[in-house]
Amino acid sequence: MSTIKDVARLAGVSVSTVSRVLNNSKPVNSDVRDRVLIAIDELGYRPNSVARTLVNKKSQLIGVVIPDIDNPFFSALVRGVEEEAKKKGYSILLCNTGGDLEQEIQYLDILKEKYAAGVVFLTARVQDEHVSFFRESKTPVVFACQPENLTGGFSSVAIDDFRAAYEGTSYLIKREHKNIGFVSGPLSDSSSGVLRVEGFKQALIDNGIDFRSEWLYEGNYRYRSGYTGGLKILQQLERPTAIFCANDEMAVGLLSAARELDLSVPEKLSVLGFDDTVMAEIVNPKLTTIRQPICAIGKYSAHTLIGEIEGGVEKQHLLLEYEIVERGSCKSI
Repeated sequence: MSTIKDVARLAGVSVSTVSRVLNNSKPVNSDVRDRVLIAIDELGYRPNSVARTLVNKKSQLIGVVIPDIDNPFFSALVRGVEEEAKKKGYSILLCNTGGDLEQEIQYLDILKEKYAAGVVFLTARVQDEHVSFFRESKTPVVFACQPENLTGGFSSVAIDDFRAAYEGTSYLIKREHKNIGFVSGPLSDSSSGVLRVEGFKQALIDNGIDFRSEWLYEGNYRYRSGYTGGLKILQQLERPTAIFCANDEMAVGLLSAARELDLSVPEKLSVLGFDDTVMAEIVNPKLTTIRQPICAIGKYSAHTLIGEIEGGVEKQHLLLEYEIVERGSCKSI
């Protein structure tokens, strides 16, 4: 295996000059740089990333912290982060926390020990412990899927969850649905969960429709909670004509509940999802849903983070576009 000394010898320069070319740390004459690059290519030299990390106290590693690796939403987002990171010469280290605060902090400590260059962070809600960690460690971070006002001044990439839920509810109301239920995400610690419920309620208020608390079920973004919530709402004496679910996985669970109760969708019940994951197209009927640009959220998160890591980019808060995708699970009354 070739060493940096071999490169220096072949190029006719010092080891420190080769190091400056590799790290782009100081200006090097273009002719000298070309000689070094040719020598690197001829020898097939690959820098020792571990040694470089120990010297520079920084790696080409980006940590990606997510709450649920089984959820197709997060896998799509991670794919976007990885694609953008690869283009810029970075690798990712995936940390699956199960949404547990203690596990999140443990993973952040591990990433700090590994000199991670930065972190794309997904959590149900940004806690004081998260903000304190990033302020004290000075590790660059981008909070994905978090509103600007909850990120402690750090960068974020998201959609407007309140407005998206408002427009989704309005979509159902325009189709003459007046009795509308909602299966939400966690409301105790989830910023997106709370914002989507608030958007739902505001759309009802603005259209003169009463909010029915018995038709609200607090789920956890998993299939089983959509199924359980569907049974609870749909087995009441008076049931809604449409149910809005705060993500596609719960909507698929609700479709199963409706099928079990012999309620055909969309003939007897309209179902609206949120996210537009792969699940939305593989169920029957195919799911009408609010499409988040999931992969793009990952790409913009990585792009923003690398801009901060390499300097010259200020902290920023990006709101990406969303849209309602019509398929077969909703109809007008």
